[in-house]
Amino acid sequence: MIKILFWTSINFTFLRKIIILRRELNWFSKVDLFRQRGFYCDYNDELKNPIQISEKEFREVVIRLEKVRNAGIFFLRELSKKEEESQKQIEQLKIDFQTNNFYEAITKGLDSIKKSKMKPFEYLKDMFSDL
Repeated sequence: MIKILFWTSINFTFLRKIIILRRELNWFSKVDLFRQRGFYCDYNDELKNPIQISEKEFREVVIRLEKVRNAGIFFLRELSKKEEESQKQIEQLKIDFQTNNFYEAITKGLDSIKKSKMKPFEYLKDMFSDL
């Protein structure tokens, strides 16, 4: 019963986080543009420099990155729990990853991103658009 509750909790939480991240992918696919606007000067019909970024734009970046940071922290905390049942589930997850060739699939996915020459968030946005 504990095992079922553990996986239900993990799956539900993970799916919620994926939905949140999916909503943000479109915005994050443009994150490099925000980075460039924040640190570099450019010319596109007008001179753009870091001073032109508004406080509102800056706060939006901070809020969105904080959400990603919190999701990552939550995930790492779940993986680092020391309870015996949690550790058993993590070990089973590792076995499942090996058995189902998930590590190989991750490697292929990273290779696909590299070969596509797309920015990672653009690639993920395209991939998640079908979900």
